[in-house]
Amino acid sequence: MTERRIHLGYELGTGAPVEIPLKHMAVTGQTQESGKTTTLEALITRGDLRAIAFVTKRAEGAFHMGRRIPPYFRERADWQFVSAVLEATLRERLKFERSWIMRACKGAKTLADVHKNVREAMKTAKGIHADVYLTLDEYLQIVVPQIERLPYTDKLDIAPGLNVVDLTEYTHEMQALVIRSVLEWVYEREHDTVTIIPEAWEFIPQQRSSPVLLAAEQLIRKGAAARNFMWLDS
Repeated sequence: MTERRIHLGYELGTGAPVEIPLKHMAVTGQTQESGKTTTLEALITRGDLRAIAFVTKRAEGAFHMGRRIPPYFRERADWQFVSAVLEATLRERLKFERSWIMRACKGAKTLADVHKNVREAMKTAKGIHADVYLTLDEYLQIVVPQIERLPYTDKLDIAPGLNVVDLTEYTHEMQALVIRSVLEWVYEREHDTVTIIPEAWEFIPQQRSSPVLLAAEQLIRKGAAARNFMWLDS
C-alpha cells in the first residue's frame, strides 16, 4: 500500500515539493507563540484528512473552523479504569489502594455503582480502610454528577475534515474520561482518522497513569493498521 503524504510547500532555491508522511506525530512549541494549532489545522486541510480534536481551555481560539460535535462517553467500572481515573485526580501513582478499588468495583456497571459501593463500605470501615474509602468518595463526588449532566451522545459521527469536541465546561477529570472514550471508539470502529490530543503533557503523563494513557498507547501501537493516527499537541 502506498504511503500517504501531506504536501507542506516548496524548497527555497530549488522549488522542489516538500512533503511529510501521514503517521503518528508530535507538534511542540511555546504556547500562544509558535502556531501549533494553526499548523495542525493546515495539515488537516492540505492532507484532506478526517480528524477529531478537543478544546479543553476556556476562551481558547483553537480549531474554531472545525465542525462541532457532542462529547462521546462510554461508562466503565472495571478496577483498572477506576484506578487510572483516581491517579489522574490525585496527580500521583496509587501505591496500596488497588485492593480497595477492586472491592468497590465488584458488581458495578457504572461509576455511580462504584460510588454506591464505596459509601456502603464507609459505614463499617475503620482506620486505614476508612481513609481510603473517604478518598474514593471525595473523587467520585466530583465526577459522578458531571457524568449525569454531560449531554453526550452514544455514538460518534466523524465527518470528513476537522471535527471538534468542546470540553471547556468540564473539569480536567471529566475531559480525560471523554477523550479516553473517543480514543477507544476510533480504535475499535474507525479507519483513516487522525485524533489530536491537546496538552499531551497533562493528559498522557509519563510518571503516572491517567484515563487517557492506556487508550492512547493502544491506538499508537495498533491503530496504524487501520490508518488511524494520533497527533500530540504539547
